[in-house]
Amino acid sequence: MGFPWIAGGRRQSRLTQHRYGLPVVMLFIAVIVYAGIINSGCAGRQRLDVDVVGLASGAHSQDRGRDIRFVVASDPDSFRALISRIFPPDRSPVDVDEIDFESQLVIAALMGVCPTAGYSISFDKTTGRHGNALEIRVRTSSPSAERAVAQVTTSPYTLAVVDRSSSYSRIRFVSADGRELRVLNVP
Repeated sequence: MGFPWIAGGRRQSRLTQHRYGLPVVMLFIAVIVYAGIINSGCAGRQRLDVDVVGLASGAHSQDRGRDIRFVVASDPDSFRALISRIFPPDRSPVDVDEIDFESQLVIAALMGVCPTAGYSISFDKTTGRHGNALEIRVRTSSPSAERAVAQVTTSPYTLAVVDRSSSYSRIRFVSADGRELRVLNVP
């Protein structure tokens, strides 16, 4: 079988008779294979139709922990307890009546006390399933050494809503580089 760019090659098959036949066919096959890998999921991860919808985030919460913590609120009482850890009384930007706990869960990440301004934490809007766990990617940032920042302690937080589903019973929080940070059971 000859290639179209080889002069004086052997008789070409029907597939390669056209000038760019073989490269185009191989590219088409590669795209189909790649799309199949993406749709079927790599290494046990599968795409879900679950959106991560941000509710609130900021740099100042009442939480005074020393490390990153994650919370899943599945009912009004656990949501009120979560809100009281973050906001002063009657200062929550989110009302418990805004959440439909029959079909939604609230997830939260609390970064803990940070020594200066410039720290933040957030969730990616993409989700995937790893076994029976919903995988949520968590992004954190900190100020660069060259950047001037306010010398004030902060406690970054983020709150989001995800749809409940019977296809997962746990939520797996992972770092931007894929390290598992925490796994929580869905109550």
